[in-house]
Amino acid sequence: MSEPVEKPNKNPESFSPKKPEIVNMMDEAGQSVTEEEHNTVTLNKIEYEQFGPYRLIGKSVYARAGGMCASIDKSQIIGGLCENSKWIFKALDNLNEYATDEIHKVSLMTWEKYDEKNKLMGYTVGKFMKAGSPVPDGMDYIDIPATYVAKGWFSGEAQVTEDNAQRLIEEAIKKQGKYNAESWRFTAEVYTGDTLSGPYEDSAFGYYMACSVKVNDEKAN
Repeated sequence: MSEPVEKPNKNPESFSPKKPEIVNMMDEAGQSVTEEEHNTVTLNKIEYEQFGPYRLIGKSVYARAGGMCASIDKSQIIGGLCENSKWIFKALDNLNEYATDEIHKVSLMTWEKYDEKNKLMGYTVGKFMKAGSPVPDGMDYIDIPATYVAKGWFSGEAQVTEDNAQRLIEEAIKKQGKYNAESWRFTAEVYTGDTLSGPYEDSAFGYYMACSVKVNDEKAN
């Protein structure tokens, strides 16, 4: 069973003063995507909201992030979890009294087991339930404290959307100027359809990113 999310003692930001290593790995993953493919992805809407607290209940796997191994792990380990996830949502549908307004299927990315040696990314398929919800046998959970999130809604080709959503959300947050992107805390792929695959049209694919209000804005308020 997963522990509540906490910033790792050796967090990725400590490995590179200029740029967090997690962000570096995301950049490397996106280098294989051509500019033409990048332009097929549309960020239709982005919203900034107070979020949680929630308990993300589902099933977790951990895989090494970055490089060729990450691509293999995504297609085999993470892909296998997504393809065999119907039982997860069937179990969660029986917990109606613990449901929240976040009704969609989610793939949550976390870094609580990440360290310099193993570089493990956590991937949990499930739903955001009420804080403190009971966890069905055989399932895992991640506790999400109250925070801010940026919620982006996309359309485009499935694989390209997943590869580029983080980049586009971070660009939008930077341009907006009030918030700091904190992808090292968590990000989440959100699916409004019946399956965890695409292609996605009419904003059927969402991407959430943890963020915080910049200090100057907090003082001004």
